[in-house]
Amino acid sequence: MWAWLYPVAFTLSQSAVNSMWNSMSPIWMEGFITKEEAELILTGSGGLQDPGTFVLRFPTSRSWPHPDAGNLVVTYVGSDYTIHHRLLSFDFINSSSTTETPVKLLQDLLLEEPELSRLGR
Repeated sequence: MWAWLYPVAFTLSQSAVNSMWNSMSPIWMEGFITKEEAELILTGSGGLQDPGTFVLRFPTSRSWPHPDAGNLVVTYVGSDYTIHHRLLSFDFINSSSTTETPVKLLQDLLLEEPELSRLGR
């Protein structure tokens, strides 16, 4: 269990991610959900949502020592009306205060994805 939780806890402890995690309106991250659960959110009972709709999640298939453990996956409806999954990789650098800070903020990583325009919930 710690193989999943520790990398995620580390990611969530970073200020660039923590503020979005703590946001209750809108809810930015779904937490630990499977690829299939994310796809179900984007299809729902009314059919496939509009292109650009996305869900952020911690994948259930990436646990330590996997190098992607603790990273987020964005699952989204592409302009081709299919569902895509893309890993958002957080690279951390050591600062002089012995803490690690992200090279890029989560918001910046999302803005770099031109196909993302609105949350899936």
